[in-house]
Amino acid sequence: ESAEENVEQQQELKSVEEVAEQNQEPESVEVAEQKQEPESAEENVEQQQELKSVEEVAEQNQEPESVEEKVEDTNDSEPVEEGPAPKEEKTKPKQEPESTEELQPVEEKAESEEEPDSEEEKPEQLQEPERVEEESEPEREETEQVQKEYVPDDNQRESEKTFEDSQELVKEPEVVEENYKQTKVEEGEEAQNNADKSTSPPYASEWEKENWNLLNETFNLLETDASKAREMFDEFKRTSRPRSMIAYYGEAMAYLKLSETDESSIRNAIQAFRTVVNFGDKLPSELMKPSLQKVVGLLVGTGRARMAVSMLEKYMPSLGEVNNELVELLVETHVRNGDVDKALEAADQLTHKSKRVKVALSKAYKSQSAHESNPALYLSKALEILQELIAESLDIEVLSLVGDCFSRLGKKEEALEVYQKAVDVGMIPSVYQRPLKLLPGLKAMPVWTGEDVIPALELSDEDVESIYSVVNKGLFGEMNGDYQREGLWGYYEITNNGNWKSEGCTSVVPSVCEKLKNAGIGLVGKTYVSLFYPNSNTWPHTSEDNSLLTLIYQTEGSTRIRIANTDITLTGGRAVIDESFEKEFINDEGAVSVMLVTHIPHPELTLS
Repeated sequence: ESAEENVEQQQELKSVEEVAEQNQEPESVEVAEQKQEPESAEENVEQQQELKSVEEVAEQNQEPESVEEKVEDTNDSEPVEEGPAPKEEKTKPKQEPESTEELQPVEEKAESEEEPDSEEEKPEQLQEPERVEEESEPEREETEQVQKEYVPDDNQRESEKTFEDSQELVKEPEVVEENYKQTKVEEGEEAQNNADKSTSPPYASEWEKENWNLLNETFNLLETDASKAREMFDEFKRTSRPRSMIAYYGEAMAYLKLSETDESSIRNAIQAFRTVVNFGDKLPSELMKPSLQKVVGLLVGTGRARMAVSMLEKYMPSLGEVNNELVELLVETHVRNGDVDKALEAADQLTHKSKRVKVALSKAYKSQSAHESNPALYLSKALEILQELIAESLDIEVLSLVGDCFSRLGKKEEALEVYQKAVDVGMIPSVYQRPLKLLPGLKAMPVWTGEDVIPALELSDEDVESIYSVVNKGLFGEMNGDYQREGLWGYYEITNNGNWKSEGCTSVVPSVCEKLKNAGIGLVGKTYVSLFYPNSNTWPHTSEDNSLLTLIYQTEGSTRIRIANTDITLTGGRAVIDESFEKEFINDEGAVSVMLVTHIPHPELTLS
């Protein structure tokens, strides 16, 4: 090359240096680029050509120290003006970030890289100098490429996020405080939910665990407001997913509670419990067992013992292993139906027969004796079981059953001996008064005559005719129990513990119901019309307790009553007796005997 070309190159480089000096502290490479942009496109092209020539000269010299030395080597006689700073002393400028956040990853990257082995690698060190000189076009392109290719690793990303979070805390403390409070509230709610779940039964579904506190409160509400509890359980049934079996059980319990004061709820309770047990194998045993017990009790109490047996036989297998309590209930229900063979078959499922089962079986044999041609055979079997129980312990129910069996065998003396034994040990007050539940201290008389303690009730001829219409309309049902000895004894129920039968009080005996209500009668025990056919009589029997007195209004025919050691004959009018004393009803006349029978509390007790 000629000296003339070198001079031109030096002039062009000087021109570039002057531009760089005018911008001693460029804010960024982008600003520097804007400032060194030539005024015209023609000048820009010339400048690029000259810079390219300088690059080619640098490639021909493997270790060029500076552009200034090249000029001296090619033209020693030509004076050279001061050129740009040597390349080895020039540190590659770095684009100055606008914020510390933008700088963070670049600094960490630079620190993690190793020190370059040669000066040619120095442009890769991205360190921010206090004062930098302008980059050449190739260096600037290299810097931009490095910045584009830079990707922070996981630690650097975490560092960036930590830094950003700290900046957020500084900038918006009120937001952070609100978030903190919300977090604490959520943690408290979660802790409460976990506590509720921990107290829920193990068979509860996820929905039931999450809402157990509310479910439990609704169960507690049954005692104070059963109607409201029923509504809430019904809402749980409709909104729970999956369906809450506990809610179905709760609704049935609500109907059962309502049935204590509302007769119409009995049917609803039966239906609700039947719905619960219809879940079958899906229903936890903790709910199946009490549901079966309650629905069977309701069915038996409403005269549907056979339906009760069907439900037990259908759903007991879903419990898996034999449940002794339900088997015992099945035995008792068969006994109520008079199915001795089925009761014995059910009892065979038990590896150990409890006192409850033995008592039920003895009752079954005693009841069956009334329907067999050889009653003594069944009464003897009953006595055999009862003697085992007496050997284990004395019990008033067992002793009463033993005496009943002796009486039905015609062995009255043996029966009195058994009853006297119970008197001697203080179980019963006398051989005639032997209720299963004795309230001590109450005045005891077989027949009451004091008018001052008996509510006034006068029946008109129209009332008597309406009572007799029950016979004409064939509305009688069979009397419960095994008290019937000969003939036929039936009854038509009007009230049961204050629950008035709508049919009887609206269309059959409406005036009688009205008078009973006005006299305050019919609030306890049963009120019914009793039908005693000619030549009919009962076995001796007693009531379960001594808390009630029995009012008997003879409206048709006559009835002879033997109570304790007293005989009375009703041909009309009224009699008041204490049924905790042993009694028999006898109709040895040729006409039908019709009576209105009701109960009142013992005069020395008060209604709560």
